[in-house]
Amino acid sequence: MNVGNRGVGLEGFRMLPDVMLFDPEVKDTDLRTWAVLCFFARSCMHTSATNASLAEAMGVSLATLKRSLARLESAGFIYAEHTGPERTLFLVPRGKGEAVFTLKVVAG
Repeated sequence: MNVGNRGVGLEGFRMLPDVMLFDPEVKDTDLRTWAVLCFFARSCMHTSATNASLAEAMGVSLATLKRSLARLESAGFIYAEHTGPERTLFLVPRGKGEAVFTLKVVAG
């Protein structure tokens, strides 16, 4: 799928986990951060992309990106592992595994 002349590698799409979409702590910017993380991770579910490269891809400041990453980590959707100067972000689509909605059955 190619919409306009956007360059190589930008023809795909990203999906958002329902649990993330309906999490009240997750902001709109965080959804975009997740999509960019998925783009950099491809199908590996982890990326070593720098904050600078993520912020540049999103068109946001480093401070905005760092706040977004902190919210995603707090909600359990990402975690970081550090090996020396390298950082790898791991994506966790289930987050903390909490239910999106609680259904109530009313007898009557």
